[in-house]
Amino acid sequence: MLERWDIVASPTPADARRHQLLVKADMPAIQALVGKFGAVCGRPQRERVRPGFNYSLFLHGVTFGGLEQMRAHLSSLAPQAAPAPAAAVAAPAAPVVPETVPASKSPAVERRVAPPEAPPAPAVDKTPAAEPDVEIPKGVQIVTPSSTAPKAARPPEPVKSPAVPVPAPAPAAAPVAAGESMLWGAVVPLDPNNVFETLSVGPFNRFAHAASMAVVSNPGTMYNPLFLYGAPGSGKTHLLMAISKSIQDASPGETVLVTTGPRLSRAVRQAVSAGKIEELHARVKKSKALMIDDIHLMAINDKTQKPLVAIFDHCFKSSKHVGMTSAYAARALGGLEEALKFQISSGWSVELKHPTTEAQLGIVQKGLARAGAVPEPGEEKTFLDGVTGGFAEYARWLRRLHAVLDLRKRTQQPQALSEVLPVLFAPMGEGGEGLSAEQAKALSDLAGEPRDGGASSRKLAVFYPGGTEEQAKYMVAQFRSIAERNGFPLALRQTVMEPYDPNQLYGVPFSLADVADRGGAEAVLLLGAPPGSGLGSREGEFIHAVEHILGDWPLAWIPYARIQDTVAYFRAALDLQPVWTRKA
Repeated sequence: MLERWDIVASPTPADARRHQLLVKADMPAIQALVGKFGAVCGRPQRERVRPGFNYSLFLHGVTFGGLEQMRAHLSSLAPQAAPAPAAAVAAPAAPVVPETVPASKSPAVERRVAPPEAPPAPAVDKTPAAEPDVEIPKGVQIVTPSSTAPKAARPPEPVKSPAVPVPAPAPAAAPVAAGESMLWGAVVPLDPNNVFETLSVGPFNRFAHAASMAVVSNPGTMYNPLFLYGAPGSGKTHLLMAISKSIQDASPGETVLVTTGPRLSRAVRQAVSAGKIEELHARVKKSKALMIDDIHLMAINDKTQKPLVAIFDHCFKSSKHVGMTSAYAARALGGLEEALKFQISSGWSVELKHPTTEAQLGIVQKGLARAGAVPEPGEEKTFLDGVTGGFAEYARWLRRLHAVLDLRKRTQQPQALSEVLPVLFAPMGEGGEGLSAEQAKALSDLAGEPRDGGASSRKLAVFYPGGTEEQAKYMVAQFRSIAERNGFPLALRQTVMEPYDPNQLYGVPFSLADVADRGGAEAVLLLGAPPGSGLGSREGEFIHAVEHILGDWPLAWIPYARIQDTVAYFRAALDLQPVWTRKA
């Protein structure tokens, strides 16, 4: 009899699709599973690491579709075990790889196919939400205005460098509206902080750094295309930006087109709809190089495939350098290669790893100093220890630190790290199951109608799981209340209020971006998927994909189980700092 089960990613260099099936079952049940799933199953062995399971077996070369079928069958026999605590260093969300729709199918349909399932996504706070009180937890002083206290060619030889990435704490650039001079939002401005001089180099990225320097020396000839892949926080974006700036500086009369997979596909779609795709092509032709971050999140359909193929074809034929980053290795992006009609492996692919702990501390020290907070001895470790989700989440927490410092400066409060870090890392409350619709409505009625930010306020798009409209209304009221009470200069005007399907695994992030774009949103407030739903069980992957596909819009996210947790709202308001620092 099968009592419980779980499937976790366990890739190896030789088998990127390997997973581990953990079960609590007797031997007849295990033999039945082996007979059902056949050759992908390895030999059952005693499980001595994960509590609650007595056997495990490896699944070799299993496809994404095979995993989904396996999960469906196992779910019909027994419940899946609750997720285990996330590892300190987590891999990115499962990439959404586009597949073009054959001409015989409806042109209005866009399908996206996911490659083999990946390791767990960046960790999401799983600690148990606070009581239905809207006050800040006792013992921690959250900022308030009245407060007074606290094929590849042979790999290049490694190149020595004076100095993994130090993300810039500065506010993000404002979103670019469709049809404006920035090519329908395709262009990503170069970040002056992401240069080779600020990049830490070590065994975790030495070959990627060497290949990048070779590209700078001979753009368009050596390692074209250059494909950088690795987990979030490994420095892919920093390196891509550094390459772009170096090529730009060496050729001041030419431009480097820097974009992302979601931005480029969205721009092509809008340019096609406007009948101005030639303007986009003309910009590509004038560029020295094309650099695409997060290409694994590019969406392609029958309307955009041909223009995208033409862009890449022109770049390669004209010896323009193409650089790409991805959360996944090229072998996982077969659908993307097929759609774009070129092989990533025709250039040079190199993996970046997370930096060592020692290197992480050095990166944190630099990042804190650049945020305007020179750490006292040991405070960089305090910061790193407080980062939930491992080093993959370091950049997010650095931005939040910058927001807290900005907020305390505005409210004339102490800005020493000894006082700021307890505020930044205020503990979450105990977990819960969220709110019922009746509870949410009663609390919303008690609080009254939230004040609108007025005509000069920023446009806010609100998204929530289908069937949770009352919870979403409560979330909006709570967010406004806590942001106002803590002195956040956030004037928001809700212009979009849309549900999403929490059981649709791959289309939701793209749909949210489309709705936000059409609504002219300047920020997004998202209520996470409820536990037990398809997206709720893969929360980390969902948020990672949403954040990267939204791109232009700052994202404030409230986990469903933390809808009553005041600290969750405080952190969400910090994540909207680009909104309150942006000039009208």
